[in-house]
Amino acid sequence: MLVALVGASVWSCGEARTATQVVMLDLVVESDPGVPLEGVRIAVDGKRVGASSATGMLRASIASQLGSLVRIEHDCPEGYRDPVEPTTLRLHDNRSLRESTLPTMEIALRCPPSKRIAVIVVRAQNGAGLPVLLNDRIVGRTNAAGVAHVSTVTAPGSELNVRLDTSMQPLLAPRNPTRLLTVPDSHELFVIDQAFEISRRARRRRNMQRKIIKIE
Repeated sequence: MLVALVGASVWSCGEARTATQVVMLDLVVESDPGVPLEGVRIAVDGKRVGASSATGMLRASIASQLGSLVRIEHDCPEGYRDPVEPTTLRLHDNRSLRESTLPTMEIALRCPPSKRIAVIVVRAQNGAGLPVLLNDRIVGRTNAAGVAHVSTVTAPGSELNVRLDTSMQPLLAPRNPTRLLTVPDSHELFVIDQAFEISRRARRRRNMQRKIIKIE
């Protein structure tokens, strides 16, 4: 990522403006937007300037040549993914700035989690007591109302195969319905609504049972 910075030139009394720029950086490290990450080590042009605080912030000043590129690197802790490439800044001069003005710029740095939580809610109409399989493994069962809640922790981009096993209830249709889900790069709630029909044979059997009257 390339960001253009406006810098304040350092110049002595009566001398022309030099090519050195001084800028204050507020470096903010987040795992997800709005979620600060503490203890992330940050380096500017290969020199370590500190680590992020509990608020995810580190303030640092840099001085570099006008028009030069400044390289910002950070090491994400275990359980988080390092950036594919460092953040690169280019310093630009602004001659309208007063000598006492020191510009400050906020730079966002990301350490996204290497794993994501996927919560799956199954709502199966006419589907009480059905095993719920996740990638061919039983992880739950629908209750009397046909509802089940399951969760898993996996890498972003993973595919989740969710199947309702109707093998023990052969009168339900459709048979063994399956949904394929893809986990995004965020924690996600998936809701699966599945309606089952009961075969006519089963309905006739139920109606006949209701009509039978025992006479003694």
